[in-house]
Amino acid sequence: MVRVDGSTFSAPIDWNNNFILPDLIEPVAWQDVDFNGSTASSSDPAFAGFNDWVNLDLRQVSARASAFGFSGSGGHLTGVGGGHLTGVGGGHLTGVGGGHLTGVGGGTEQDSEMACSTADPATGLSAVQSGHTVALNWTGPELCQVRRYDIWRAVGSFPTLASVLANSNAFSSIKTLTGVPPSTTFTDTNVKNKTTYTYFVTATNKQGATSIASAPATVSVVF
Repeated sequence: MVRVDGSTFSAPIDWNNNFILPDLIEPVAWQDVDFNGSTASSSDPAFAGFNDWVNLDLRQVSARASAFGFSGSGGHLTGVGGGHLTGVGGGHLTGVGGGHLTGVGGGTEQDSEMACSTADPATGLSAVQSGHTVALNWTGPELCQVRRYDIWRAVGSFPTLASVLANSNAFSSIKTLTGVPPSTTFTDTNVKNKTTYTYFVTATNKQGATSIASAPATVSVVF
């Protein structure tokens, strides 16, 4: 098959490569279209179709990555030396440095209990001074049913999740919100003038799984 560029996108294919389009007089000659060495006198058998619908397996489309790994509607790839790529149906490829490939489509379909055995963190946390208070807002995770948020605070600036984890002893829980679902806002009234605070939020779902810390939010309070 040869592509012939034309003025429109609907130009016909030049099947016999004679650069005559449309080819209304000369019959289309036989061609080895799959380049496997066949000839006009010894041609391929008729090309057979494939029943895609019978062979489709949609059980894991948009499923959580793993009940034992990070959650969140699809696979993820981490670095060389132990990362893994979650595949369709639960398969994964372990990274360079001692890995194995689990085939696409492997494993059994997860039910809601297994899928929610891990919890996603809240996203979009913001901390804004409002008078003599700090107003916190965030977005809850999309999957599974959150039943509790814990708000954590430290004095000082810890603008990244890595710095939060490295200084976890500096943080203490200042509020627990519960509900079906709990509120995604909180106002911290116990703040001091000329002080910098860093906040993060953890989410606990209906199954009792608690997420890692959300991305932190830092605010400097000045009355």
